[in-house]
Amino acid sequence: MVLGIGIGVIFQNTFHGTPEGTIYSLITSLGVIFVRLLKMVIVPLIFTSIITGVSGIGGGKSLGRGRPGRAAAQGAVHPGGAADRKRQRGRRSAFRAERENGR
Repeated sequence: MVLGIGIGVIFQNTFHGTPEGTIYSLITSLGVIFVRLLKMVIVPLIFTSIITGVSGIGGGKSLGRGRPGRAAAQGAVHPGGAADRKRQRGRRSAFRAERENGR
């Protein structure tokens, strides 16, 4: 990063703020090629992840439910996370039971 800043300062002082010449066009071309390569790799990855996520939903039955490993992973990140999810799931089940029984 420091090297890039140094080269930029040298070019700025050498060309007095008006970039031109073969070195400038080479650096610009390399930058454009790099950005296009990034787009070529990242856009298909994002598209694939969206399609995979949507197809993994199924018929919508599992849309609000978590997977068993999800609570374990959440517990590893946040120790109280798995317990919180279990408590919330219990509250939802109790609410559904009350609603079904007509209370």
